[in-house]
Amino acid sequence: MKHYPMTKEQREILGHRLATIMEDLGDTANLLNACYGDKDPRAARVEEARAAVQRLLWALERQIQLTTGGDAAGSARVQRKTNPTYTKV
Repeated sequence: MKHYPMTKEQREILGHRLATIMEDLGDTANLLNACYGDKDPRAARVEEARAAVQRLLWALERQIQLTTGGDAAGSARVQRKTNPTYTKV
């Protein structure tokens, strides 16, 4: 199967979607921590999901840096929106 590199537009769309996922997971973590405490397995699962998405972001960024020769214009790095109610990173 032939693979095609992502276009700049596709990288931007993916970056926005992943940023939304990270924000939603942060909100979910806040809710679960408030309701069940940070030691609850459900709260731990959401933190694991956030870590998995972060690893995906890093992998995408590494791939982009390799294909652009280190000039990652249109990088997959996602700027995390400031959420004043979520302080744990």
